[in-house]
Amino acid sequence: MSDEQEIHRLGSQLVALPSRLEALVAYWLQKCAGRAMPGRDELPEQELRPWFGNLALIELSEDERHHIRLCGTNLIRRFGREATGVAVADLAFDISAQLRAILKATGKSAVPVVAISRVRLGHGLSTYAEVALPLSGEGRISTILLGCYSIRES
Repeated sequence: MSDEQEIHRLGSQLVALPSRLEALVAYWLQKCAGRAMPGRDELPEQELRPWFGNLALIELSEDERHHIRLCGTNLIRRFGREATGVAVADLAFDISAQLRAILKATGKSAVPVVAISRVRLGHGLSTYAEVALPLSGEGRISTILLGCYSIRES
């Protein structure tokens, strides 16, 4: 983990989450209904609307060429481009490395993780609070729902 990113299990993070991410986590926990994680099909589009612009839906693959199936419009700056349909590996190297670290931590632990990621954009540094929420499919983690909000720019 670099000084450009901190990754923690949900609940052990050092920074308070923005209220919109807290609400997303509460929604995900409700959908778990006592299980480790909900299925992707249990999250209807209409229920995710409050977070749409700040969500990415990332499909995991065995070969680690994970694909971004959905990229909210507010994440274009975070990912450096419109990323819907793009492989994570095809993003700019530093952005791809951060995202892969978040996906690896979530996939390995099978629990939500929180990341505080700092991204150099032009001459400034932007800081994002991100929550990666695992979703099941076919008996394993198949997808990560990533909620992301900008918390600082300098």
